[in-house]
Amino acid sequence: YCATTYAQSRETYLVLEGSKGSGLQYSVAISYNYVWRIGKQQKFELGTGARLTYYSGGPSRFYFSAPASIASGGNDNIDTVLVNSPSIYSLNLMLNFGYRFTKKISAGFNIDLIGGSFGNEKLASYIGGVNSSPAPVKPTSFNLLQGDNYDHGNLNSTFFVRYHINPQLAVKAGIQHLFSEYTTSTEVQQLPSPNDRFRYKSTMFSAGILFYF
Repeated sequence: YCATTYAQSRETYLVLEGSKGSGLQYSVAISYNYVWRIGKQQKFELGTGARLTYYSGGPSRFYFSAPASIASGGNDNIDTVLVNSPSIYSLNLMLNFGYRFTKKISAGFNIDLIGGSFGNEKLASYIGGVNSSPAPVKPTSFNLLQGDNYDHGNLNSTFFVRYHINPQLAVKAGIQHLFSEYTTSTEVQQLPSPNDRFRYKSTMFSAGILFYF
């Protein structure tokens, strides 16, 4: 009896989802998730997983000074990099939280913790004040959740509601917050301190499908 109860308290599932934002930006993601159903009625969900996310920023997008020491200091400190056709892949370990309201309805939140990113090098334009200059950029390679402006790299998080069609299949809809980040080949920004990291924060609507194993 104990072995059966324990087996029913764990779930594994695959998620395929897409998100759409303003200005032709979008993302697609696939994730493998492993969660525990906990509590007396097993309504709470806590788990981990791995997520591969692809982000496209549309024809062009302005990226802003990323380090917290600069970004938290106000607009006077922030320079920009204009990236043509930004596109970034990120693979991250993530954390899942959820609550099962009924047999059919649940809601939750997930967030990337740590991982890496890759993508093509691009020739962007660095803009500091009234001056601009060419600036080769690549996706920031190391991703780490530290909290808002202290985050590093490319990180995905989603608030969602799920409808469970049957024990093997569910659909979801939600709001995605995604940080995409590029690193310039040199520290193109010098004031108020040298900097080579530039970030864009996206908020997009997302939808997806879950396959339970």
